Amino acid sequence: MLCNKLVIFVMLLLSGCASLPSSTPPAWLIEPTSVYPQNRYISTRGSGETRVEAELAARVAMIEYFGFQARTQTEAIQLLTQDNEHSSSQQSIVTQALIESQVKLFATHYADSWQRPGGQWEALAYINRTEAWTIFEPQLKQEVNSFRSLYRAAENEPDNFKKYFMLGAATLSENTENTNETGSLLQLMAFGEILAPEMMKGYTDIRETISTIAQNRSETARKVQISIDCTNDNGGVIAAAFSETLNDAGFRAGVQESAASYILKCSIEENISGTEVTSYSPVINAAVYHTGDTENKEPLAVYSVSMQRIGGAYDPDVAKRRAYNAMAEEIRKTLMTQLENNFRIKR
Repeated sequence: MLCNKLVIFVMLLLSGCASLPSSTPPAWLIEPTSVYPQNRYISTRGSGETRVEAELAARVAMIEYFGFQARTQTEAIQLLTQDNEHSSSQQSIVTQALIESQVKLFATHYADSWQRPGGQWEALAYINRTEAWTIFEPQLKQEVNSFRSLYRAAENEPDNFKKYFMLGAATLSENTENTNETGSLLQLMAFGEILAPEMMKGYTDIRETISTIAQNRSETARKVQISIDCTNDNGGVIAAAFSETLNDAGFRAGVQESAASYILKCSIEENISGTEVTSYSPVINAAVYHTGDTENKEPLAVYSVSMQRIGGAYDPDVAKRRAYNAMAEEIRKTLMTQLENNFRIKR
C-alpha cells in the first residue's frame, strides 16, 4: 500500500513539473535568423503579460519594422525623381496607411510563444517573403503596366508643356482618391524593396526608366516659354507668383508674349466685403493656352483657387496688400499640383 502511494506521488510530481514553463529559451528568441533566415522571412519579436499581448506586440513591431525601412527606401526612390536643378513635385513617401493596408493582406504567422520563468510571455511574428510577394505583386504589376503605357504616350507627345506633366503623371497612383493606402508606383516600388528585394530585381528596367524622368522633364521644361497675363492684378503680385512658381519648376515664365509659345491668362474676382473692416474672398481662375489660341481653343490646363475672408484690416489699402500677398502664397503652394492633376489619369 505504501509503495502504491509513493508511485502515485511521484507521478503527480512529474506531471506537475511538465506543466511548468521551460527555463530554456527557444532558438527563435536567442537568434531569430537561425530559424527564420532574413532572405526568406521578415520576423519581429514582442513581449507581454499574456500570450495574446505578446503576439499583438510582435505584430506592432512588424508594422514598425516596415515603417523604419520605408524611410530609407523613400529617400532612395526620391533621388530618382529629382535632377540637380529642380526638385520633382512628386512625393514618394511610403505612408503608414499604405504599410498597414499591405501587411493586413499578408498572412502573419507566429512561432510557438514562450513564457519566461518569471511569467512574461515572448512571441515572434513572421511573414514568408515569397508567400507575401504572390499577394503584393499583382498590384505592383498593374501600376507598372499603366506606367509603361503612360510613359510611352508622354515620350511620343510633341507638345512640350503637355509632355512635361504627362511624364510626371506617369508615376502617379491609379487610385486618385485613396493614394495613401493603395500607393503610387513609386511608393509600391519602395515597399517592394522592403518586402522582397530579390524579386524586385525583375523590375530593374522600370527603376532605370524612372531615373531618367527628372532629367527628361527638366530638359522639356526649358523648351517652354510662357507669358503671364493677369487682369485686375495689384501691382503684378499675382503674375509674379505664377512666374516664380513656373520658373522654379524649370520653365521660362514671364517672357513677353511675342517671344512665348504659351500664355497663362488669369482673372481675379476680389469679392470685397465689410464696412469697418475690409476683407477679401477672392477667386482666381487661370488657364494655359498656346499663344494665339486663347479665343476659341480649349486650354491645355486650368487652375482655380478660392479663399475666404482674407486680408482683414481697417485700412482698405492694407487689406488689399495683405489679401494679394495671401493669394500669391496660395498660388505658390498649389499651382504645380493643380497643373499636374490636369494630366493625372484615373486608369
